[in-house]
Amino acid sequence: MRANAKYLARELSGISCKDMREFLFDGISGAAITKKYNEMNAELPRNKKLRDEIATLKKSNLRIKK
Repeated sequence: MRANAKYLARELSGISCKDMREFLFDGISGAAITKKYNEMNAELPRNKKLRDEIATLKKSNLRIKK
């Protein structure tokens, strides 16, 4: 779930991973956030369960509509 939070924070905010580190993920390097974001971005096309989880989080928790 933490990986989903990192992915969504980057995907929806548009701020750099370095800046996210300072505001959202204290103690995690910007490079680590970038790495996890890239891993998830590559996994999304192959993993329906992950796509569904991300879509659900976007729609319900963040009230974002497609």
